[in-house]
Amino acid sequence: MRRNQPIAVVQRVGLALAILAACAASARADIALDGIKLTYHGGRMLQNVKVVPLFLGSSWVRNSAPTYIKNFLQSLFADGRYMANLAQYSAGGYKIGNGTAVDPVVDLKVLSKVDGAHAAPGIRYQISDDEIQAELKAQITAGKLPQPDANTFYAVICQYDVVVVNGNADSENDFAAYHSYDADIEAAYGVIAPTFLSPALALPDSPTGYTSTYFNRHLTTGISHEMVEAVTDTEYDANGGSGWWMNRTGEEIADIPATLNNYGYITDDQFYDLLTGADGTKYAVQRVWSMKDKSPVAFATAASP
Repeated sequence: MRRNQPIAVVQRVGLALAILAACAASARADIALDGIKLTYHGGRMLQNVKVVPLFLGSSWVRNSAPTYIKNFLQSLFADGRYMANLAQYSAGGYKIGNGTAVDPVVDLKVLSKVDGAHAAPGIRYQISDDEIQAELKAQITAGKLPQPDANTFYAVICQYDVVVVNGNADSENDFAAYHSYDADIEAAYGVIAPTFLSPALALPDSPTGYTSTYFNRHLTTGISHEMVEAVTDTEYDANGGSGWWMNRTGEEIADIPATLNNYGYITDDQFYDLLTGADGTKYAVQRVWSMKDKSPVAFATAASP
């Protein structure tokens, strides 16, 4: 999501009404949407993203989700087709290629108890974006997280009993994920905070506990959403003119399908795609807006050479 709006896989952002009205007549499962264009505003991009998953908080103790996400990321980059779809956004001397992932790090930090302002059932802890940045720095200094390089994207994953506060917004009411840029460590990071989805849906002791055929889509699609936006709009919040986004609405490449799905202009089948791992496990990934195809797309037909 665009700067100063820490809302990504969200229910409360929208394309301009005029654009939605123009799309309404043609938004069907078998018809591509027209009239949606993104512009590159300069700035850094991640050419070969390196995802560093950090499971933050003591609630992750004895949970199998880190292994699930490790296998998901290995599958995501296995044949290069997911990142090859982003090659169309190569610009400014940056050429987007395939990515890699390191093994997840579990940080069993005991977070602050939730305050009285956040009262949703099941929420026990809270953490602010400033505290997340501080914890990233502490884990890097301690050698538990790798030092950032030009391609690093830290994916901070919180449990369902944790509310994340970012400015005047929080994951109980406003967002399920966001990405930003820490100028101190010169690296992009994303925060996956599924509090927004309601702890009642989460079944946090099971990484495949989601109540639909998309399995644990709240984690895997959240990671894929924020990762692709960090790749194509790296210095989010650090440079007001950088990256790929839509001029009239400020939305990034993963926000557009999320908004269209939320308003019913595309179906779930147009919003998500399924990725099959080497062992047959299926994972959900979010499609991103493809200007080449004029529709949401997850996988290129072939990997980049």
